[in-house]
Amino acid sequence: MRRSSTTLLFAFSLSLLLLQRPIFASKKSYVVYLGDHIHSAKESPLEEEEAYKRVTESHYDLLSSYPGVVSVFPNRGHKVHTTRSWKFMGLERDGAGAVAGDSLWTRARFGEDTIIANLDTGVWPESESFKDEGLGPIPSKWKGICQNDFDKSFSCNRCISLIDIP
Repeated sequence: MRRSSTTLLFAFSLSLLLLQRPIFASKKSYVVYLGDHIHSAKESPLEEEEAYKRVTESHYDLLSSYPGVVSVFPNRGHKVHTTRSWKFMGLERDGAGAVAGDSLWTRARFGEDTIIANLDTGVWPESESFKDEGLGPIPSKWKGICQNDFDKSFSCNRCISLIDIP
């Protein structure tokens, strides 16, 4: 009798173990794109902020079925390689977390006696970045001005007017 109850207890424990979803299920960051509409908290499929910390992959299938959800996809990290990247600028740390001896930080004495300045030379309206082709008229509710005291042939375009709102 004792052996059968031990076997029964083992079978019951094993079935409970196999039927349970793992507590340590993979939790990844996902981006949920809801289109270009603003959604209120009432309309949100997730009731609380940062609810993504508690959801698993199966929840994202459910999320993607909601009306208004355009797509759900995993969030991927990317290595930044720009002029602002610490490694690009030579400001990296070694494996132990200390600044390397040949680092720019060390050679520049960690910025001691350094003056950092920004020289704002204004905008160049003829630049490609200020082309206003395809933009509609400036809305009447905008209260900005375009001030030019030097070149009478110059006229502010809609992009510059966008920037020059007091």
